[in-house]
Amino acid sequence: MKRPILIGSIPVFSLDSLERKTKDSEGICDLVELRLDYMREVDPKILELLKPFAGRCILTLRSRDEGGINYFPDHIREAFLSKAVRDGFMVDVELATSLRTGIKPFISSMHFLRKLPERSALSGLVEKARSMGKHVKIAYVPSPNSRSTMVRILEESENLSIMEIGSSPESRIAFSLLGSEMIYCHLGDPTASGQMECSRAVKIIDCIWKSL
Repeated sequence: MKRPILIGSIPVFSLDSLERKTKDSEGICDLVELRLDYMREVDPKILELLKPFAGRCILTLRSRDEGGINYFPDHIREAFLSKAVRDGFMVDVELATSLRTGIKPFISSMHFLRKLPERSALSGLVEKARSMGKHVKIAYVPSPNSRSTMVRILEESENLSIMEIGSSPESRIAFSLLGSEMIYCHLGDPTASGQMECSRAVKIIDCIWKSL
């Protein structure tokens, strides 16, 4: 069993103090997610300013349909993400966007904020996501029997991460014991309900993995 990859999510309202925030995360989490959809506007020119963080940061410009904060027209969002990939950044892109544009992200993600698809349909979506990205992430709001569905999906898939939204943060630790590859947590300012504070997650993970 592999130790999960710990990702600390940062809501980026502006580029001010971003260097300090990313440096403060060193030694706490493995990677940092920069949630750029918290910004009022995004211009591809900012990628030049973000280059110093490229090896450690995942860029996310989430659509409103999948939990994004501010609205960006599809063509603006897709142009930014396409250039980020070309410039060598790790990006998190929704599966629907990847399929529409051909963007091959570091993480191909799916968010189910209402109804979760039936297991067979979900398995098909996971396979499509695996064909697009290096890693696959599913974030969902739990419903009756949804956890048993996710356990089965984990059993049949590789490079897959499961995040529950709105439930106990410990659920993300539990899924990591079943093979979920990544754990998203926060560095002081949560970007999703159900995130654990990163330093607490590290303590729990260290305790578990040292005993395995």
